[in-house]
Amino acid sequence: MTPDVSSGQFLDQLISFFATHSIQGITAMYPSIIGLMTSLAIIDLCTTFSLYEGSLRISNVISRIMKITTFLFIIYYWANPLPGITLSAKLPATIPNVISASFQFAGFKAAGLNPTSVTDVLTPSYLLDHGFKTTDELFQNFTKFGILDFGKVIINFLVILLVLFSYFFIAFQLTLTQIEFYIFSTLAAV
Repeated sequence: MTPDVSSGQFLDQLISFFATHSIQGITAMYPSIIGLMTSLAIIDLCTTFSLYEGSLRISNVISRIMKITTFLFIIYYWANPLPGITLSAKLPATIPNVISASFQFAGFKAAGLNPTSVTDVLTPSYLLDHGFKTTDELFQNFTKFGILDFGKVIINFLVILLVLFSYFFIAFQLTLTQIEFYIFSTLAAV
């Protein structure tokens, strides 16, 4: 799905595009990742065996096997939903989405808010809609001003512009942050 630039949900679609393609990229690389991990695990265990002159230290072997299985767990659940965890109907519980949601919940807690669902509150389109709802009363004030209230009209107009610009800037920063998160988290997993 290519984001529709003329849509009111463009920024949400852009984030969804990057999230989908980061997951598809990891999924397409599964066979190569598994083959590489198998080769590296065998080399690692053989190197450990040869470094300790033919005697395997069980604690060392268990430590290395746990590291390998943790990495394989992360790679497998990068695109597959984690069992027993639900974020929302719109957002599958994959590892990138769970990490992103936990950062968002931490931000809400730090701000003193108690959100019911991250996906319903923290989207760029929601922020832009909230910005227009915030300035709705200021737009309605234009009908109350008379001809002699030119100064009030200018100030009201400037306040509307500043508030809308602020909401747009926050929504744009949120979009960039989430896109960067998906790009760098995919690169870090590889």
